[in-house]
Amino acid sequence: MIIGTNEGQLKGAETHLVKKSDGHLANKTTGSFRLDTVSKELKEQYRNYYSDLSNIGLYYILYEKNNPTKKRQYTICNALIPDIRKAAIDLMTQAIHNFDTGCTDHDKRIPDFDKAFFTNEDNQSGFWLSMKDYSSPTGIATLVHAKEENEFIAKGPVGKSLFDNGRESKSLDGLYVAFAAGTGAFVYFDLIFRIFLQNYEKAVMKQNKEMNPEPEEDE
Repeated sequence: MIIGTNEGQLKGAETHLVKKSDGHLANKTTGSFRLDTVSKELKEQYRNYYSDLSNIGLYYILYEKNNPTKKRQYTICNALIPDIRKAAIDLMTQAIHNFDTGCTDHDKRIPDFDKAFFTNEDNQSGFWLSMKDYSSPTGIATLVHAKEENEFIAKGPVGKSLFDNGRESKSLDGLYVAFAAGTGAFVYFDLIFRIFLQNYEKAVMKQNKEMNPEPEEDE
């Protein structure tokens, strides 16, 4: 019986058969993995970046096709997509190096960045998840970490957002206090990454304006 619908999550309610297509380990137990639809079909809800704040905090549900009662939830954390994470770290590392070594006035102390790369909202055939392997014989994360290309049913993104009221006037104003433990911190990574991108873009624009001032008009 359907008693209501959550606007904006109808696509996330779809289920698709997926399997691991790529993986990068941060250490022996934790890594980021790409799960693609078996059909390789592009899906509107699968993206590497979401401009809408209401997507921050959502998660995917994974389970085995032959064991649908054993479901696990994994929070979206696109800031940890390997290519995006590396590019962001390289930007910050270069900027810090430029300041430490003392650039001249003609050097760009803050490197330009490819905003389109970081904010690409094209539909994808899959999604990235970061998870820890607890070495549980029946654990979903253990199966994802395994070398075999195990197949799963994926549902999402679904859940409650950090900014369900983001469209209300002044709803984002105020002091932010975050409580999280373990992989629960992933909920906030994309928020911090969003703030980083916004501030970095402002810094680049300010620097470019200082290096290329507009000519004064003759009176």
